[in-house]
Amino acid sequence: MLTYLAAAVVGLPLLLALLLLLALIPRVRVDVDKAQTGPLALAVRYGWIKIRLLPRKPKPSKKAAPAKPKPKAPPKKPKEKKAKEGGFSAKGLDIGDTACLALDLLIELRNRLKIHRLRADVMLATGDAAKTGVLLGQIAAISGMVLPFLEQNFVIPDFRIAVDGDFQCEGPATRAAFAVSVSIRPIHLPLLLLKYRRKLLALYRSLRVAPAAGQTKENPSNDMKKENAT
Repeated sequence: MLTYLAAAVVGLPLLLALLLLLALIPRVRVDVDKAQTGPLALAVRYGWIKIRLLPRKPKPSKKAAPAKPKPKAPPKKPKEKKAKEGGFSAKGLDIGDTACLALDLLIELRNRLKIHRLRADVMLATGDAAKTGVLLGQIAAISGMVLPFLEQNFVIPDFRIAVDGDFQCEGPATRAAFAVSVSIRPIHLPLLLLKYRRKLLALYRSLRVAPAAGQTKENPSNDMKKENAT
């Protein structure tokens, strides 16, 4: 019990100092760019200072000295490969729940967030004309709900959204390019993240890649449905 009290006494001044620092920092701008071909670019701007977070610069390769030949070791038994789970995918993402979460966040930040640029050019191609049409209809319905809200509550100097479908493509080959630039004071983020922590965590889980063959896992999109129900 004393340990927890000591940690609270020490941590409270640090927390207050962090909040004070965030309150003193003016607006920070975040730029996200993704071309149809090329990696995701992420940069943070503070005044004249620009910090590029993505893509990361490759480390210079070091020339290794020639290794001396080692004596042959007895053959080892082949080890079973462990199933790896990593990366992200939008296959388990519920578009409707994600749009509702985005609207909730925008409503909370409509007087605090500035959107300088919002552009997206998407060409859907699933390899099946029927599936492409259904997916295009879902996105059109959500766009009809989100885009008017953005136009009424934000002044966006550079704003363009274009989504179309390729019904003649024989395989999945969706192409997307987008650019987003927003600015906000960092002091507004901690309380927002705390308020929507469960839904954001459920969104993160729904983006995780499904486990490899031989493993069973509940559909991660159900997490967002449970959070929205609560």
